[in-house]
Amino acid sequence: MHGTTRRRAKQQVVTWMVGSTARIFWVDGSTAPRGLAGNTALIPGAAFIPDEQQVLTWSLDGTARIFWVDGSTPPRVLEGHTDRIPGAGLSSDEQKVLTWSLDGTARIFWVDGSTPPRVLEEHKDDILGAGFNSDDQYVLTWSKQGTARSV
Repeated sequence: MHGTTRRRAKQQVVTWMVGSTARIFWVDGSTAPRGLAGNTALIPGAAFIPDEQQVLTWSLDGTARIFWVDGSTPPRVLEGHTDRIPGAGLSSDEQKVLTWSLDGTARIFWVDGSTPPRVLEEHKDDILGAGFNSDDQYVLTWSKQGTARSV
């Protein structure tokens, strides 16, 4: 297993491991585990979106995906990066997903898909991390070249 995160309200756990599938497990065993398939490379992370109805995964295949916990809707693919995505995060208002990539860009995607993604092309090298500020007005990125940018 590569990692795990727990959903408090419904007693569910998401796991991801070496491979391209994450899984949701119900702690009480009442429901069979559900695979979250679609990525084609290692998934370095996953998280419940705070509404707890969706799970976000990001992958070294250059995509992130939003899966519905109940499986009622096909996953939404967040694409556009041309290299691996080592990390992703959510805005404090739970409306936006921030991904960063080794392609030198970060992208802001709206969870509901209502707005096209915003591309942040501030670095010339791998972006190693990124995050929203406390009121979600700015994004800070930092890169392998030793620079940080606020946009």
